[in-house]
Amino acid sequence: MRKLKRVLSFMLAAIMMISMSGMNVMAAEQQETREGYVEIALDNAASTYATNYYSKGLVVLNIATAGVSNECRITSGSVPDGATITKVELKGTKSTGSGTVYWYVEHEASGRVASKRFASPATFTEFNGLTADSAWVVWLEGDPWSTVRNGSIKVYYNY
Repeated sequence: MRKLKRVLSFMLAAIMMISMSGMNVMAAEQQETREGYVEIALDNAASTYATNYYSKGLVVLNIATAGVSNECRITSGSVPDGATITKVELKGTKSTGSGTVYWYVEHEASGRVASKRFASPATFTEFNGLTADSAWVVWLEGDPWSTVRNGSIKVYYNY
C-alpha cells in the first residue's frame, strides 16, 4: 500500500511539473500583454499532501495486583514541522491473564488520553489533527496478572 501511495505521489508530481512547465510558457506570453501580475511559487505543494509514520517498540507491560501496568514513554523522533496525526495503532501479544484488559495511550503534548479494549492492532482516531511531534505514554489497565509483550506504537501523520 505504501509503495502504491509513493508511485501515485510520484506520478502526480510528474503531472504537476509537466503542466506547470506549460503554465510558465503561457505566463511568459501573458506577461507581454498584462502588467502587474503576481507569480505564485508552488515549490512546496507536493509536500503538503505527503503521508508518513513513525513506529517504536514498547517495553513489556505487566499488570500485577493493582489493576494498572507499568508505563512506557515513547518519543516521536524527528517529524516535519506542522505534521498532524491521522491515526495511531497499538499492537502487542497478550501472553498471560484471562481477564479484560484495556490499552491506554496519552498524547503528552496535549494531555489527551484515549483507551480501547485490548485488540492487536487497536486503532485510535481520537488524536487526529494533533501535532505528530509529541511523546506518548502507553499503559494497560484491567485484570491482574495480564502481560503484553512485543508491543509497538505506530503514529501515522500528514504534512
